[in-house]
Amino acid sequence: MSRRLSFLFALILILLAAGLRLWDITTLPAGFSADEITNIRITEAVRGGQIGVFYDLGDDGREGLYHISLAMITTVIGHGNLGYRLVSVGAGLISLALVYAVGLRLFGRLAALSAVALMSFGMYPVLLSRQITPAAFLPMLTGAVLLTLISALPAYRRRRVRGANTTIFAALGLFVGLGVYIHPAGLMVALGALVFVIYINRFSTTVVSQRRTRYIRFALLMMLIIIVPYLTSSIRQTEINGLARLFDGDAFTLRNIGDSLAAVILIGDAKPLNNLPQRPLIDPVSIALMLLAFGYSLRRWHRPRYMILPLMILTLLPVAIFSTPDADFGAYAALLPLLYLMAGFGISLVIYLLPQRIMVVGVIALLGLVGVNFVWTASDIWVRWQESPEVQQAYHAELGQLAHFIDTNHDNSMVVCGWEPEQAPNSAELTDAQLIDLMLNRDARNVRFTACETGMVLTNGGDEELVILPDPMVIERAHPQIQRWLENGAYISGDAIPDNRILSIDVMNELADQLGAFTVTTPVSYAPETGQTDEFGPPVTFGGNVTFMGYASDDEGAYAPGSILTLVTYWRVDGLVPRDLRLFTHVLADPGAAPVANTDTISTQARLLQNRDVIVQVTYVPLPDTIPPGEYRVSIGAYQDTSLQRLDVLRDGDPFGTRIFLFTINVADPDSSTEDGES
Repeated sequence: MSRRLSFLFALILILLAAGLRLWDITTLPAGFSADEITNIRITEAVRGGQIGVFYDLGDDGREGLYHISLAMITTVIGHGNLGYRLVSVGAGLISLALVYAVGLRLFGRLAALSAVALMSFGMYPVLLSRQITPAAFLPMLTGAVLLTLISALPAYRRRRVRGANTTIFAALGLFVGLGVYIHPAGLMVALGALVFVIYINRFSTTVVSQRRTRYIRFALLMMLIIIVPYLTSSIRQTEINGLARLFDGDAFTLRNIGDSLAAVILIGDAKPLNNLPQRPLIDPVSIALMLLAFGYSLRRWHRPRYMILPLMILTLLPVAIFSTPDADFGAYAALLPLLYLMAGFGISLVIYLLPQRIMVVGVIALLGLVGVNFVWTASDIWVRWQESPEVQQAYHAELGQLAHFIDTNHDNSMVVCGWEPEQAPNSAELTDAQLIDLMLNRDARNVRFTACETGMVLTNGGDEELVILPDPMVIERAHPQIQRWLENGAYISGDAIPDNRILSIDVMNELADQLGAFTVTTPVSYAPETGQTDEFGPPVTFGGNVTFMGYASDDEGAYAPGSILTLVTYWRVDGLVPRDLRLFTHVLADPGAAPVANTDTISTQARLLQNRDVIVQVTYVPLPDTIPPGEYRVSIGAYQDTSLQRLDVLRDGDPFGTRIFLFTINVADPDSSTEDGES
């Protein structure tokens, strides 16, 4: 086989691998797993300027290089379910290219192509390339270290003999040093490279020149310089550094050794994120070929080209066995290139040892092995794995399906329920609406996010809109003023839409009637400081393109101390509003004094509001237990949360105060009223 033909076959295999990794990538898996959500949130923290060697997750830690890379790349290509996963897909394809390059140099074209073919169609390598996890970078790291290691050292016979190259040794030091910032397994990859350097200097028959020895020292020095921040942070944060997380003390048992090795050969990984139950990491035939190649390499222990893979495998194997008490394919991520290269070498050994007359049978068997792996993986992923209830639950599939629906519907205005603006982005758990926002692959200008229990957005003046319900029970928990609008809708259905999750409503006429009624039923007045306190009907225009349209209250006469005043206000958007818009409600005994009770809130994400949207805001104002009896006035207004700058009330286009007054409430002491009644 010529070099060009080998390269063409490798290219075809990598293109097929890309198809496996990209097909249905936004819907398989449809959503994000808990671990992926954690990695995305770290990435967004990096995007916000929080860059660190480690990220403390309480009882765990994460190295930061993967998340820094993810933040940089997604800033260019976009985020969402597609953008976040494309980084892992790219890393997986680069890993295949590196496997081909290493296999070609060590064992020849047939071994290189066989290794690429098996790794391209292995189930776990495919799933790993679809996951948002630092482990997705580990096969690429191992491949890069292997390639620079054999290029820097005399590990294989070259067609053109050349002296030591500074660039190659610099690349070796760079890759080994950066690996520790990706994952704790990067420490063992560095150790494996060091073990091979010691082996080639002390035990192999290859002679290493003094010049090459100096370059090795240069690579080691470069690696040490790169890892100084890592070492410093490890000393400062001993509980979450890589060494502390590399091995689990409960995993150091003979049973765990057996279970971990059996996972590769027979029982597989039971976790739905990585595998299907009872499917081994590598098919049995490839395992047998791998063991054959391993034994062949050990018999030629004095030759570097044969020993580099066994030495690296033996160095990294403890991570796979002792990192977790249970079998976990994720612990084998750094080993994948080594295992598949060994299997590819085993295939080449068998075929080249066959008599010439039956070698074609060996080639046909190889093609059959590759074909079986392709069909096996494709059917398992797109049928059994996709339909697994455990996978659906682990990846928040229903939320992912809703996000996909939003991505693929550009014409309809949509409102996503469940948004909680009071919740910080770094809270321990995100709401379903926030998760949907993370999963979107585009900046959806036709989407609004609101609470639905205490807030609603009626888009384009109440015209037809789709309401996305991550939790369909939100309608029952909503305030009656919001229920009335949602109850006008009808559910839509489809093959890829969860039941009772998308509601279509069109309330333009009903909303127009309600806003018209507010003009005569909800009188308001300007603030006393304006000198104009006569009552008039809304609307009232505010700065920031916000117009107050009217209100509804639960006014039942007198309020008792400690009770709650409920106010529902309607606001119209007349253009671009401040991203940090908030609405305030004050209860005042004296308009010139501080309020005795107040609530500042908004239950809608303001930055996505569009012209002619109507906001329905439910505000609960707790009255203090110690509030004195008497009359109190209720005032409202709006301000920008960042600067605390109030939006002006406008009259004829000119500023006219910063608040308006709605009505008066009475606060009565229930004990005194009872005594008066008895007397």
